[in-house]
Amino acid sequence: MKLLAGLCSLAALGAADAEANAALDAYIVKQMAKGHIPGLSAVALVKDKIVWSGHYGSTKPSDKNAPKVMNTTVFEFASLSKTLIGVSVMVLKDKGLLDPEDDINKYLPFELRNPNFPDAPITIHGLSTHTSSLRDKYYDTLPGGTIYHEGDSPISFKDFYGYMFTKSGKWYSKNSFWNKKPQTHFDYCNICATMAAYVVEIIAQKNGLGTSYADFVRKEVLAPLGITNAGYLVADFGGEDKIQPPKGAIPSAYKEGRKSSGGYDSYCFYGFPDYADGSFKGSALDYAKVFGAFINDGTYQGVQLLKPATVAYMKEKYKSPCSPLPCGGAMPQGNAFFYYDEKDLVQGRSMIGHNGGEMGIATEAFYNVKTNVGFVVLSNGDWGASNKQIDAFGDAFENIEMKILSEFEGVAHKETKRTRKTRKSRRLSAMQDAPVGNLTSGPPCPCGLPCNAKDDVSVVV
Repeated sequence: MKLLAGLCSLAALGAADAEANAALDAYIVKQMAKGHIPGLSAVALVKDKIVWSGHYGSTKPSDKNAPKVMNTTVFEFASLSKTLIGVSVMVLKDKGLLDPEDDINKYLPFELRNPNFPDAPITIHGLSTHTSSLRDKYYDTLPGGTIYHEGDSPISFKDFYGYMFTKSGKWYSKNSFWNKKPQTHFDYCNICATMAAYVVEIIAQKNGLGTSYADFVRKEVLAPLGITNAGYLVADFGGEDKIQPPKGAIPSAYKEGRKSSGGYDSYCFYGFPDYADGSFKGSALDYAKVFGAFINDGTYQGVQLLKPATVAYMKEKYKSPCSPLPCGGAMPQGNAFFYYDEKDLVQGRSMIGHNGGEMGIATEAFYNVKTNVGFVVLSNGDWGASNKQIDAFGDAFENIEMKILSEFEGVAHKETKRTRKTRKSRRLSAMQDAPVGNLTSGPPCPCGLPCNAKDDVSVVV
């Protein structure tokens, strides 16, 4: 009788869980419709335990017959990719092959100093806290068709940084440097993040740990966690035909007022020379393993990726010493690209993680440092160009995240309007800063991407 009673109790619990999951599924689908989110994959985790996942919508919304998103569907990550750079730098730190305080000239094949401060070294720590004094300003003005490529960029890190930071380089400009001393001034910077990845690549090649940065990530970050369906390059998946739906979810954008193609543009998996800061591709379930190791002091379900002391260093708050703008109001940064979002993501929760946004891509992964409950949410949708789109998409995206958190923290969920400030993507920044006509010259943007000033632009929130 006791056994029968126990089995009945388990059945009741199972039914309750199923009912709760069905309600969560229905809520997410409703929010996706409100925000015009085409496809989405989400995971909830508590420390290093995945406790729930859900997968919804279309892998290519411009095609009504496209396959649905599955638990293995690969998404492009945009700036959430930067967290893999941070992890990679720390893997090398644990191996004793670098120190964050190292001058990057210890590794680069050319000498790099800010010409405004020629005696001040730029450190790996400066790159990984966005305080290096290097900046994206000139890079953002290059024609979109020069930078964006269908599939993988043909420009290597070595050539790219030769173009950008050697005085004979074709893209060298003093606009790539702040008149601020290195390691004193916060400015969110894509090419600086990828320079940290370039340092990883150089060290990996020298020590037989990988032929490239992408190869190092596969071997030293993903493989130990049993992740095989992820990587930075389209080539990692065997080419474009191997990452098409249902394998991958194509970056897409909702176009308000359009009646054809379901109201969406679908692009392609695309890349750029600084691919490490934005081109990682993987499923939400696979990335949750990396994120779970970060939450759980370096270990994911018995596999140690990083030392606990290293993760503690990564989670330390590096508060920007600069004021006022452009760095006033910047989120408190960790020491390896993860950042704190204490007020804007949701009131009352102190979170650490990262987000991402590019043309047709919206991603976020954060966890509550008090409860150790976190989420990974990946979408092949676009934050939007108009304020109306930005608000609708952002509200829906955040409501989904907060609903997931509330469910697994055991607290009531209350919908609120977003309080987060919008942040510029490289294309919007370029549109504002570029000389007239500069962005529309050069090769056309690939696969319909709106990567020139004459086109629609994306906003990261």
